[in-house]
Amino acid sequence: NNNNNNNTNDNNTTDNNASTNNNMDGMDEEVILDPPSYLLPISLGKGSIPFQRKLIPFPDNVVFRQENYAEAEVTISSISEKFDVISMFSVTKWIHLNFGDAGLKRAFHRVYHSLYQGGIFVLEPQPWSVYKKRSHLTFEISKIYKSIKLKPEDFSTFLMQQVGFKSVRVLK
Repeated sequence: NNNNNNNTNDNNTTDNNASTNNNMDGMDEEVILDPPSYLLPISLGKGSIPFQRKLIPFPDNVVFRQENYAEAEVTISSISEKFDVISMFSVTKWIHLNFGDAGLKRAFHRVYHSLYQGGIFVLEPQPWSVYKKRSHLTFEISKIYKSIKLKPEDFSTFLMQQVGFKSVRVLK
């Protein structure tokens, strides 16, 4: 039972903005929130990435890709490619406004299942206040905006309690 409404856990806090939880499969994950810049590094391990895979020297070990993680056609069972790090910078508003809560939740679950154990998810969600500026772009976006229940300030709780990440740490 996880009562983690304030992004802290009484027994597992590593600093005043971090928490660690354990899920059923024994993986530890870390989510880091940064209220000023909203940067969320989220880890699937105890801060280390397991390098049991073949190591490829830098810079050949870095790949940048752009993908739509909110599309409904992709199922968790169809995910075969794994990553050490996945980042989402300044896109949560657009995922939310175009795909609603369901699309954003789908994207978070897909990220979780696309990470190697020990992998890191770095998330920079936009604050709710900036959503309104773009909420009138189209009738459909306006309708979706009005239906959103999962607000950015609730992302860390959702990521830990519903997705499976185990902790939140705020970067300052």
